[in-house]
Amino acid sequence: MAGGLGLFWITVSGGYWVSGQVPAMIAATEHPTNIIGALDLTLVVTFGLLGGLWLFQGKAWGHVISVIWAAKGALYMTALSASTYVTFRRQEVDSLAQLGIWVPVGLVSAACLAVLLRTIRQQIPTVAAR
Repeated sequence: MAGGLGLFWITVSGGYWVSGQVPAMIAATEHPTNIIGALDLTLVVTFGLLGGLWLFQGKAWGHVISVIWAAKGALYMTALSASTYVTFRRQEVDSLAQLGIWVPVGLVSAACLAVLLRTIRQQIPTVAAR
């Protein structure tokens, strides 16, 4: 998921470099820069890729970062879904189309979190077994 998010923001930036047109989603914020894209690329994507790499390598910090990353993804997508719904109910937007992104990403994040936590639980010896 981190790679997909990174590719998305790089594609958005690449479109600007090629066409010179500020993407509509950025122009709509009335902010001179794409702060969300910058934060996603520097923090979210970086830690997602690092956590995934370390998880693949079997390093303990891979589990820690991946659990935090998956929990953040599930919670943030829930918040974005709620925000999308509220703005739709207030008739500030005409569509719930963004839920087509937020809900699947949130569900995948929650599923990854459940798998990661189950894996950690299986690796920790119980006190009763001693």
